[in-house]
Amino acid sequence: MNVELYIDELVLDGFDPSERYRIGDALEAELRELFLKGDIPAGLSSAHPAYFEYDSVDASPIQLESNPSAHAVGTGVAGALHGILTERLTEGNKGSEK
Repeated sequence: MNVELYIDELVLDGFDPSERYRIGDALEAELRELFLKGDIPAGLSSAHPAYFEYDSVDASPIQLESNPSAHAVGTGVAGALHGILTERLTEGNKGSEK
């Protein structure tokens, strides 16, 4: 199964802008790991291609250590995002399906 996820904009408040690429790389790597482990939301597990679009996804604040590394931020955000997408797709809240 192929999963393609496009994030148009990621807004993180309170982090040094110079860390943006390291945070983004960590987020991408962690999401890849979550999906490769088989943690694929039920709404995506069919053999039929599907496209879902969300205008926005708001994550709850994530808990981080004081002065977290870019890797810790990226993996924390990835876990939160994966959880939200899993919840939405499991509950049938698939946003705009195309």
